[in-house]
Amino acid sequence: MLPNDYPEESVLAYLTAQRPDAVLATHYGAAQVLGTLREKGLLSDTRIGWLHTDFFEGYFPRISKRIDRTFLAHPELETRWLAAGVPADKVVTSGMPVRIPAT
Repeated sequence: MLPNDYPEESVLAYLTAQRPDAVLATHYGAAQVLGTLREKGLLSDTRIGWLHTDFFEGYFPRISKRIDRTFLAHPELETRWLAAGVPADKVVTSGMPVRIPAT
């Protein structure tokens, strides 16, 4: 089990042991650490994605530049990501994951 503060060494050790083909981060903290590891030349054989579930931009496009794919909740965010210089092939507007009650 990983601690919830995303220490780079622990994340790298865990992923090295597990050897996943891909990792999908659901929190910006995890995506940021994965992007940092990628920048350091690590995890080159692991596809890294991030499901960005917020409706704001902040510094988050910088994270998306360092990973393989970011899934955004709204087309307006995609416009902002592209304007911030994130390559179009790294961004997908997939919508917001929600739980719809059964009827």
